[in-house]
Amino acid sequence: MKFRGLALAGCIALLPALPQAAPLALGWVAEDATHPTLGPLRFAFNGTMVVTPVGNANVYSRAYVSCARNSRKLTIELTSTVSPDKADGLRPRSMPTLMCTKAGRQETLVPRWEVSQNGDALARDLTASSLRECTSIDVAQEIELPQGWARESVPVTFAIAPSGRELASVLAACGGASVAAAPSSPAPSSDATWTPARVVSTGKTNVRAGPSTQSALVTQLHPGMTLQAQKADGDWWRIRSSPGGKLVEGYIREDRLVFK
Repeated sequence: MKFRGLALAGCIALLPALPQAAPLALGWVAEDATHPTLGPLRFAFNGTMVVTPVGNANVYSRAYVSCARNSRKLTIELTSTVSPDKADGLRPRSMPTLMCTKAGRQETLVPRWEVSQNGDALARDLTASSLRECTSIDVAQEIELPQGWARESVPVTFAIAPSGRELASVLAACGGASVAAAPSSPAPSSDATWTPARVVSTGKTNVRAGPSTQSALVTQLHPGMTLQAQKADGDWWRIRSSPGGKLVEGYIREDRLVFK
């Protein structure tokens, strides 16, 4: 694995916009490392890179969320390159934005931003507790493109769900209680139970990161897909499904579900 930004010195220093399609599951991976100064680190990154087409070329983007265990300092690093294997990154044209969706509303996170020599954007001064409150974090950034490309810059957008197992382990390392112990999403009532259900047979069904149509799209389920559902806010249900053997969690509107 190849680290970016401050990681090149030994440390791991993420809304809708075209032309990128709605973000899907990013296949997060969590790992541990040791830094000679900062000590043990816990970090997660999206194993599936976000690909943004620009004419006949692509921009490849990734996010690293890291916790220095000793200091409990949390950092989000955003990287974009013209090739998955290229070391030098593309610089942001302006500072990225991180939009937190929680309890049916959105708030902009305000970290301290830095740009590394490699062009990666680093968000500092974040806390695990503030990220844990988010059902999803929408990332938006404008990336400068190399000379000779079809455009001068391109918007790159995607979303992360802090309640995912891999990211939850990073937040737990930097903030004590895990997401399982302190849910970031609006908690269902204590007597809510998981109910067998399936999605409707007409068209694909959107799975959202939070109980709102404004929340990031996690994935789409094919007609008739079976799942487990738990009542959430309003006409939304929290769901779990395993299409192709891969666990998917999120929220679906009640009118897209059929209960057995």
